[in-house]
Amino acid sequence: EDSAGRVELERCLEQFAPVEILLPGPTLSAETEAALEKFLALSKSTVKVRVVRIDAEEYGYSKSCSSLAQFYASDKNLLKAALELPKTAAVSLSVVVTYFKRMKLDRALKAKLERWTDIDNESKCGSFMNLNGTTLRDLEVVKSCMGIEN
Repeated sequence: EDSAGRVELERCLEQFAPVEILLPGPTLSAETEAALEKFLALSKSTVKVRVVRIDAEEYGYSKSCSSLAQFYASDKNLLKAALELPKTAAVSLSVVVTYFKRMKLDRALKAKLERWTDIDNESKCGSFMNLNGTTLRDLEVVKSCMGIEN
């Protein structure tokens, strides 16, 4: 059921090479967990990736809207901007806010939100060739584009 999302996850992991990943917990599907473990095993040679599990309830859209409303209550402009984000961006921002609050870094997120609007890729999917993570790694596309050498 989640195979399309898993392919997108593999592609994003390979393309962005994150050093920290926020995931709904406690676990994902067995296939997605396997894909994640494969990525983590391959990335250990370059940099250690930190995986943080956040309660799956935090990933719901209605929960995200109420969390953002509470977080941005003191700034009506930021609240309006946060609530006008595409659903995927709003949920992502809410999860990051939750995570940053745990580390007492949440004030950094009370800044302009223009960058978050690019996260909604649903309207852009048809205009690019999507390659899965394995293909990108094998072709060394990201490393070549960024000038990274092995």
